[in-house]
Amino acid sequence: MSIVGFIDRMLRGKPPSDPAEVDRIVLRQLRSLGADLSLQRHVRHFLYFQVQSNAQRAVEEIERADYTTTITPPSEEVPVWTVVAEGFRVIGPDTVAGFRAWFEQVASECHGEYDGWEPARSP
Repeated sequence: MSIVGFIDRMLRGKPPSDPAEVDRIVLRQLRSLGADLSLQRHVRHFLYFQVQSNAQRAVEEIERADYTTTITPPSEEVPVWTVVAEGFRVIGPDTVAGFRAWFEQVASECHGEYDGWEPARSP
């Protein structure tokens, strides 16, 4: 599927339901922008928690993996505790599934939700 197809699906309210498909689309988009996927780049991961102590527990685990974290308390716009984990990693077809699985596990063990990742276009 092309990026245009992905955008069309999003506009029609039918985003990809499979997280692996979203990952493949993001990687394809990076490649189309000329990104060298063999180089480390800044990446952000997003997790959400109903309870502050669960968010803090996730932060402790994530920081042990050498990510920098930020916790944001609930607000009118985002009514849950938000954890953003940032780091520099090689983001490619051989690494994305592992990152996703690890963050999903951390979120699940801490009673939260993993909402995906956002890479920088350039290293």
